[in-house]
Amino acid sequence: MRLGVRLVGITLIQVNGLCLAPGLRAQGKGVVAKWSFDETAGRVTRDSVSKVEDKVEGFIKYVPGGSRTGLRFDGYTTGVIRKHIPQSLLFYPLDLPDVINREAPVAFGMRAPSWTAVAVWRLDGSETVELPMDGVDAHILYPADLGIDIRAVNRKLIVRFPRPRMGCIVCV
Repeated sequence: MRLGVRLVGITLIQVNGLCLAPGLRAQGKGVVAKWSFDETAGRVTRDSVSKVEDKVEGFIKYVPGGSRTGLRFDGYTTGVIRKHIPQSLLFYPLDLPDVINREAPVAFGMRAPSWTAVAVWRLDGSETVELPMDGVDAHILYPADLGIDIRAVNRKLIVRFPRPRMGCIVCV
């Protein structure tokens, strides 16, 4: 049996193909979400960082854990759902991606009532990607420590990648 955690509630991270459970780390911000999965009943788990209760969907079974109880996942249908994700709006700050042009960057984002996140990729083009958005309080959510730099200039978010074929997730 394959065991694992599918982070359905953090769609950008799932689309980017990254496995970050049970704790998510932001560059320079420490842990941004952590689930212990030691509840004793029900389909809700508490994020100990944000104190938000998230829904657990799919197959789960309560089993003895390391300190209290734990959740057994099937690795396929189980997911953690953050309640604001279904109401989030998808947007493309650089218009729809040109999948044929390897020089063109790719970016898409999700906007919720309390946050905006953008996934940005440099393929083979320029080391700098400019996004038309106010990014005064922007920070890199993932990955940390790869030399990716962001800054806000004149209502543009500028992301600099040290080498080709890199991507990151930015919270704005």
